[in-house]
Amino acid sequence: MVEYTVYVLIVIVIMALLAEIIDSGLGMMYGTTLSPILITVGFSPLAVIPGILVSQALGGLTGTIFHHKYKNADFSLKSQHFKVVLAIVLPGLLAVLLGVHNSRKI
Repeated sequence: MVEYTVYVLIVIVIMALLAEIIDSGLGMMYGTTLSPILITVGFSPLAVIPGILVSQALGGLTGTIFHHKYKNADFSLKSQHFKVVLAIVLPGLLAVLLGVHNSRKI
């Protein structure tokens, strides 16, 4: 198990920021690379995976806000982009809820 010191946390934050910058620019790398690195270094998968998922969700939300702000996409309620988001997000949320519900039975 990795000892959580200030230096380790600073390195993790820097790694996460670099991975998110590349992920936002290229559309890949964040969870795919950062998860195995952190697990290999000694972090528990039970700590790494939820942390990666939450931070990726926050990064995606931030990216969405800036894309809307700078007019790269239009996420107003009646726009085509918003309809696409709903078509992706709603089934995804349903799948997550069903997965969490079914994992409680295991």
